Amino acid sequence: MAAPRRPLYIALAILAVAWGIGIFVYATAVDPDSLPFELTTGDRRYVNQLERLGGKSAVFYSELSDAFSSLWHGSRLGITIGVLGCLVALVYYLSATGKWPPPRRR
Repeated sequence: MAAPRRPLYIALAILAVAWGIGIFVYATAVDPDSLPFELTTGDRRYVNQLERLGGKSAVFYSELSDAFSSLWHGSRLGITIGVLGCLVALVYYLSATGKWPPPRRR
């Protein structure tokens, strides 16, 4: 007997909606007005002062924070929505078909 295809169709619907919204956001995103370079975290004086006060780890975590926060603005938000939609659809499909979480071994 074939397994019902309903979870597959729902997962595909989640993918279609997520990528539809993601493509719309990506296409209509307007990059914010850029600040003068002196006021950004990429300024050499800012990086040198941050390294002097907090060390190389402070510079690394500042750059990591900037990279993570850029995922939620502008055109990158559309890609983020699409990728998160893929993850949600995959988790839904695996949990609905009983393939996730894996069975415990005794």
